[in-house]
Amino acid sequence: MQFSNTITPFMPLVDKKFILDMSNIKEESVVFDKICSNAELFSSGRDALLRAIKIALDSRNDSSNRARKIFLPRYFCPWVIKSVLSQHCVSVEFFDDLPTSKTPDFSTLNAEDGDIVVAVNYFALRDFSVWDDWKSKHKDVVLIADFSHCPFSRYAQKTNADFVFASLRKTLPLCDGGYLKGNFTPNKMYLKAGEGSEFSSAYTYSAALAQIDYQTARDYYYNAEMRLNAKRSISRISFYSFNILKSLNLISLWEQRSCVADVFKDSLGQNERFCVLENKNISADVFSRFCPTLYFEDVSLRDKAYASLSEVGILSSIYWGAKFLEGSRAKEESSRLMTIPLDFRHTQEDAKKVADVLNKTLKI
Repeated sequence: MQFSNTITPFMPLVDKKFILDMSNIKEESVVFDKICSNAELFSSGRDALLRAIKIALDSRNDSSNRARKIFLPRYFCPWVIKSVLSQHCVSVEFFDDLPTSKTPDFSTLNAEDGDIVVAVNYFALRDFSVWDDWKSKHKDVVLIADFSHCPFSRYAQKTNADFVFASLRKTLPLCDGGYLKGNFTPNKMYLKAGEGSEFSSAYTYSAALAQIDYQTARDYYYNAEMRLNAKRSISRISFYSFNILKSLNLISLWEQRSCVADVFKDSLGQNERFCVLENKNISADVFSRFCPTLYFEDVSLRDKAYASLSEVGILSSIYWGAKFLEGSRAKEESSRLMTIPLDFRHTQEDAKKVADVLNKTLKI
């Protein structure tokens, strides 16, 4: 099956049609510096998170001798959890929060004053005001908000969290990138670019090779991810990604993403055995859209859909492998979810073809 662009979670090199002429920028243009002015920039979202945790730990000003804790959702990237555990000498505890739930299970979150809590807006689905309400009642708990699936959304800009961060590689044509902003004075070093980390260089080579031979490049993409997972120090965003990020036409990117996602959903037949997850409360916010994410009746149906897409060259994403997650509820959730990386690279016809594969496979 032919698609306009390979459907894969690995982002491409940028297309010139999404680059603005910065010498003739229009007032209505939406660029990174307008949305994230004075944000610190890193090579990855996890670097931004580690930086936020360090600032929070260093800024403690109470006289209590109680050890501070970091609370992470059980449904969370296991590699990031390992990074937190390996780089900070603090106690890590977990609470329940699932993408298909309207709110976290706050009864499992026993944070006290001075503790740190990481909150995630999974797949851009959450009405994040639920966390803002929680924060207003726990003013002395440090709240770090992860907006990696909708880094420029209305909630990311207005939340009362102490820190907001996002990985930018999940939504933008960049080889590396993550931002951090919040209630702190930015370090000038992190307002500038660097030479790039080892994984970002490997990713750039992969993206260049993918323009010629995607199948060969795919192995190198995974190699880049392995290098990221092995990384042990915080690094700045690369010169390449820094300059691309500053000139991206963000509105154009998200309008295309939203259009493709809408066509995909409209092309799917009705089936009680699975659904496309969506937040109907934020339809007016174009930046509150991620790739289509499906929730299935059980793991066997999810795996059947995954296999059928793979057979026609579509590489879907599963966040994250159930065996790597903490807790039975998180494992169950992961086993029934699948994200299809349809975004600004793809056309309405691509979206219809993907929906057709699923319709036939699931006998709609």
